[in-house]
Order: sequence, then C-alpha cells, then structure tokens
Amino acid sequence: MTSKRQRSAQYRVAELLGCLRTETPALSKENTKFGFTGETLDVDGRTLYRIVALRDFGKIRKGEIGGFIENEDNLDFNSNAWIADNAQAAEYSRVSGNAMVSGNVKLSGNTKLSGNVELSGEIQLSEYMGHNFSTTEQVKWYITDRVKDDKRAAKRIQEINVFLSKLRQ
Repeated sequence: MTSKRQRSAQYRVAELLGCLRTETPALSKENTKFGFTGETLDVDGRTLYRIVALRDFGKIRKGEIGGFIENEDNLDFNSNAWIADNAQAAEYSRVSGNAMVSGNVKLSGNTKLSGNVELSGEIQLSEYMGHNFSTTEQVKWYITDRVKDDKRAAKRIQEINVFLSKLRQ
C-alpha cells in the first residue's frame, strides 16, 4: 500500500499531466468513486483504462491509482470494492461489495466477485458460464476443482493449504 502522501501526490501528478479523463468511456454522474487516468491497455482487442480513486472509501484513499477496467460496469461505485495494481476486469465481469482484486488478477466473461473476496497474484477467471463468488473460499474451491487433474498444481495447492492451516493455529 502507498502512503496517503504518495497517493495524493500521484493524484496531483495525474491532474497536472491532464491524465484524468471523464469523456471516454462515459462515467455516470453518480460515480464519485473513480475516474480514468490517461493510461490504457490493449487486451485481446479491448481497451482497458487505468482507474484512480476520486474520494476516500474503505482502505482506499483519494488519488490512489488502481488497476484496469473496460468500463464503469466492471467496478461497483457504490461499495468499497477496488481493483488495484495491474489487476484487470473486462467484458461483463464485475467487482462489488468489499471485494479487493490486486496483483495480476484477470477477470473476464461473466465472473462476479462480491462480499469479502480478496484475490491477488496470477489468477485468471474467465468463465462465460457466469460464476458468482462472494468469499475467497469459494474462489479457492473453484480453482482447486479446475486444476485437480494437474498433479503438480494440485500438490502445490495442497502445500499452500497446509501452510495456511498452520498459520491459523
């Protein structure tokens, strides 16, 4: 996490460089939570826009630079949800509630994250069947189920779960 001073400095730099864009893609007037910086990312022919917090909410402070979204619908502006670092949300994916997505997580398709889900690292959720996750445990179960045939990945997941259980004791 960056300090409050660093975040406000990032926001001022973005303002001075004229990087805060409100014209494309369109943002609703009710959205006082985030805006777009001038930074974009092309992913599979889609343009994703880096976000910046326009006000304090949850653990996020005004000026904090976030991850990338394709449009306003990818991130709920009425909750504490946030997409940080280089995380991406595209297509019909949605992050809401207290969900926090960070690292290099990539969401696409109809994936929905809500509740208290926290995802970070190198995770890709791109199902088109419309998975809705409201806890981190649901995501872990889903990923474990998907890689159960991959013996190396399954062994690593088992090692991580053993390590986590020891930490909780």
